[in-house]
Amino acid sequence: MKITGIKKHRGAGMWYGSAVEGGKRFQWYYRPRSLFHMTEEEGSIPNSWMNVHPPVGAKRAVLRAIRAAKV
Repeated sequence: MKITGIKKHRGAGMWYGSAVEGGKRFQWYYRPRSLFHMTEEEGSIPNSWMNVHPPVGAKRAVLRAIRAAKV
């Protein structure tokens, strides 16, 4: 999984961004110690997102990107 964007929401302590894996586009949301959520863009309907279970290794990749952004 390749993280293509990362941002931090002011005041809420939530990180969010985008990722790509195998031709699929994902949006992810992470709040430390409480939430990790992913959505995937539906291929047949552009800009339509559906909730999905994160692919294997997705949370690890997101946490690695967040730690790198904090430094």
